[in-house]
Amino acid sequence: MKGLASVLGIILLSGCAALAGSLELSIGGGPSAISLDAFNGIIESWNALIGHFNEFAAAHPDVSGSIPTLDLLTTSLVAHAAERYWILDWFALGARFEYEQSKATTSGTYVGAETSRVDIDLEYQTIGLLAGTRILFLDAGLRLAGDVNVGYYHGSLNHSVVFQVPTEYTDAISGLPPEGSGRHSGNTVGFEVGLALDIPFAAGGYLGAAVAYRSAMIDSLTNTAGEELDLDGDGTAEDANLSAISVRFCFSIDIDLSLDGEKE
Repeated sequence: MKGLASVLGIILLSGCAALAGSLELSIGGGPSAISLDAFNGIIESWNALIGHFNEFAAAHPDVSGSIPTLDLLTTSLVAHAAERYWILDWFALGARFEYEQSKATTSGTYVGAETSRVDIDLEYQTIGLLAGTRILFLDAGLRLAGDVNVGYYHGSLNHSVVFQVPTEYTDAISGLPPEGSGRHSGNTVGFEVGLALDIPFAAGGYLGAAVAYRSAMIDSLTNTAGEELDLDGDGTAEDANLSAISVRFCFSIDIDLSLDGEKE
């Protein structure tokens, strides 16, 4: 009986291995256009203030200095590592880890009776864990496929703000950013759809590009004390709109899992 069970086990394992497709491993990265509209609206208002004080410093005989405005958090770089298991020639299940980062920073001083410093540093990061499918539409030298993924996203904003007004400026002004620093973060679930094009360059190896659209929203970011992010100090917490369009360039390799070395 034990011998029979062993033979049946060997036959079963051999059958599973024969049905096994290929495992595709991929790494890559590229640019991303991300929304983050709540943060960017605040940055635009800060840039308006910086421009106003630059004009004031240029016109006032006792004040000098000019400070660059901040770039918006609309562009970022995203990197990923992924694997897919091809159950069928045209259908795969997969998972992907990705990391995305966008920065906005400026620094400078206005010099008058006193030195007034402006130093703003914002760094936004997204970590994503995605699972989904890839459907192959065309495999004729080139491979054209569509992706549908669901992801868990962790977003965080590291922020440090110093905004000192020249003492010579005596008019009342609203919208000054609250000074301070900290880190706020939050989590959400979103989805992604995209198209991928791969070109073979060696046995089992591909160079490719993918275009994807992501939809995800973090309602609010909090720090370790549970305080919500209020970057502009208006009493309203900011959300983090992670919706983005990304273009990735990648290298992938197929690992054949079948015993006969042929993809079923």
